[in-house]
Amino acid sequence: MPATVLEIRRYPVKSMGGEALDRVDLDARGLVGDRAYAVVDGDGRFAAGKDSRRFRRRDEVFRYGAVTASDGTVRVGREDARRSDRWAAGDVALDEELSGGFGDPVQVLLENGTSHFDARSVSLVGTATLAWCARELGVDADRRRLRTNLIVETAEPFEEEGWVDHEVAIGPVGRSVRLAVVERVERCRTIDLAQDGVPTRTPWLKALGGARELCVAVYADVVAPGSIAPICGGRTSSCGRPTRICGGHAQRGDFLCFLGVSSCAGGSPGHRTLLRTSSGKSGIGQKQRFTPRRKPRRRQGDEAVGAGADDRSIGSVTGTDHTEGPL
Repeated sequence: MPATVLEIRRYPVKSMGGEALDRVDLDARGLVGDRAYAVVDGDGRFAAGKDSRRFRRRDEVFRYGAVTASDGTVRVGREDARRSDRWAAGDVALDEELSGGFGDPVQVLLENGTSHFDARSVSLVGTATLAWCARELGVDADRRRLRTNLIVETAEPFEEEGWVDHEVAIGPVGRSVRLAVVERVERCRTIDLAQDGVPTRTPWLKALGGARELCVAVYADVVAPGSIAPICGGRTSSCGRPTRICGGHAQRGDFLCFLGVSSCAGGSPGHRTLLRTSSGKSGIGQKQRFTPRRKPRRRQGDEAVGAGADDRSIGSVTGTDHTEGPL
């Protein structure tokens, strides 16, 4: 069965609120424009929800949001302010606004040498996983707290963990974006914070530590770049839901085929998409149980407080410093 991509989210400035997209291009480093900028202090450390070698905890950064204007300019504003009260990323006035709020001189800078990503280039989570966390852990499991790029409709909790060490294809055969799912995402305190339009805190991290080894969502790398666009025939679907395209036959929702050979309903046998293993062979997926998997290996370089994943950024592949999860 194909899984529907329900939402695409991008975070133009690391640790700030993000934007939902109708279309996005992916290249070797991830979603184009994702975590392109970061708030950087005089020591070269990035504003985040945790402390580490690369990051400095500055919870104030989560009070801001960033969007991409039609001309490609990234605009930043306080989430409680009017839409007109925004500054362009790179504007001295924005640096002064943030420096005053942080009580420390900072600048909003494009990635240059050191990756803004915590670890891998793309992250995704299943809806069944979010529902399980809300039901079983009794927390506000709003998907925006995880800062993932793709929210995928799934049937089983933690189903996406069964895609680790496999490739998934999104989009029409022959023109799909292909992702290699690499590992689970270990979380940090960021998921508990008010952020990205979510106004309240929640004790998700502690509950997640007892039940799931702090892990929720998965990381992936881009194997074949391209575009993901929840549109039908160049137009937003009239139902307002995403559009799935398979072998030229348009249906609702861009899809992610992960159970071996899957054909679209209404499509001919030639309209098929394969999940391929890292060896290039088609993989026949099995129904996944959400039993705990081994904890992700600790990466070198960052001894983070609650090390894990809560923010990722747009970074060039060259010179990346993959050390932890997304912010």
